[in-house]
Amino acid sequence: MRQCICYWGELHDLTFSYKRGSTKEPEEENAWKTKFRQSLARPGTDEAAMMHTPLAAVVRYDTGNPTTHLFYISTAFKIREVIWRNGSQTNDCLGITVCPTSSLAVTKWGAGSQTHFRLYYQSRAGTIEEHCLDCNAGTWAKGATLSGPVSAYDDDSPLRGTSLSFINLSQDKSELRGFFQTAKGLEAAPFRTPLAAITVEKNKKAALYYIDAYNRVNEVVWKGDWEGSERVDGDSVAPGARLAVASLKYIGHDKIHMFSSGLVNVITQRVWTREKGTWGISRLLWILRRRRRWRLKRGLTRWCI
Repeated sequence: MRQCICYWGELHDLTFSYKRGSTKEPEEENAWKTKFRQSLARPGTDEAAMMHTPLAAVVRYDTGNPTTHLFYISTAFKIREVIWRNGSQTNDCLGITVCPTSSLAVTKWGAGSQTHFRLYYQSRAGTIEEHCLDCNAGTWAKGATLSGPVSAYDDDSPLRGTSLSFINLSQDKSELRGFFQTAKGLEAAPFRTPLAAITVEKNKKAALYYIDAYNRVNEVVWKGDWEGSERVDGDSVAPGARLAVASLKYIGHDKIHMFSSGLVNVITQRVWTREKGTWGISRLLWILRRRRRWRLKRGLTRWCI
């Protein structure tokens, strides 16, 4: 699933694109479908989204029925949650005030009523904070503080506005890995470089993707230990681009899909397949139209429990 914020910073026009896959057969290359949901976050209300809000989404499955949770930051710098279940939509404020430049990240493990969510954000002081939801209890609670505050005297403190990415290596228990940028990371990547981490289900392998100073996407792979950084391909992305990755596992068909924004308001897709062991040619997916108002290497710090 992919979400796109509209041009004017409002979330009242949100584009959802999704694929329905099979556990037995690879997905069709042109199987993307698009839906539109109106009045997601109404301008001029407490639901209104701040301009350039980050988005984080996770899907929970109850007896086969997907429940989608989308998180964004309001104009009051509060985290809000939109939930879709069985065709109905709710919009709630979590009561969490964040740094105006905070990123958002969410991950999960478990299934059904035993699903656990972990939501991550940057506080006003610059610390990386965690909020927890155990779906059986149904209420959010404060979790761990994962870093100290932003400090000009500490190269290991997080950058204000750092990208955040969190994954869980296990399907049924907590094996969290989190990534953010510190001052040391400016040697490897530009300020506030986008970070996107991925793990392949049932395999405790992970990869971290980031954009370097030359606007090239780089990959760092973890297979029990972190390996060196390598470029994904020879293509560059637009300055200020964002990244998103998703893994799909079929019988004998493992794929990683990477999405990035590009020049002239486009979103492109790269696909890695286990059979080839390489990334395919980047492919144009969408053009975001203004008139329609759509919208380890050193210093890239890892946190885990």
